[in-house]
Amino acid sequence: IEIVSIDLSNYCSKGCSFCYNNSNSKGSLMWQADEVVRFISDCIKYGVKAVSFGGGESFAYAGIFDIISTLKSNIFISVTSNGLPLLHDNIFNKLRENKPYKIHFTIHNPEIIDAVNNVLFLRDKLYDSDIQTGVNLLISASKIKDAHTCTNTLYKNGLTPDMIIFI
Repeated sequence: IEIVSIDLSNYCSKGCSFCYNNSNSKGSLMWQADEVVRFISDCIKYGVKAVSFGGGESFAYAGIFDIISTLKSNIFISVTSNGLPLLHDNIFNKLRENKPYKIHFTIHNPEIIDAVNNVLFLRDKLYDSDIQTGVNLLISASKIKDAHTCTNTLYKNGLTPDMIIFI
């Protein structure tokens, strides 16, 4: 095993009905930060090279920055986020101080232009931060045309095919 994915909690302000983790604004199930550090430290001993944090909303999880700062020198860290918490300067500033190697922003609804613009705004804001960015684009059969339009918008704004994961 070289890559481990951990859902840090089931708290997310969006509460999407299709969430695989059943995350919502009342979610409270979560790892303790010290548990995550101990678990990943043990995984590293056995050859794990990368960890991906998701959830719930990763940047709504209180211990995310402590975990990143503690583990970053020993393992590749990526974080999946809807980006909404990073629109607040205090959380964004904490991110700039405790950088994962990569952030994948999830676009749940490609037809909502504000969601796409938020991702592009955050990607631009992170441009000089040494944090790689990418997009997880959720696609449903009923929104293929919207996903196509969204993909073209992402391409026109500098994202390349290797930066987009279609889900």
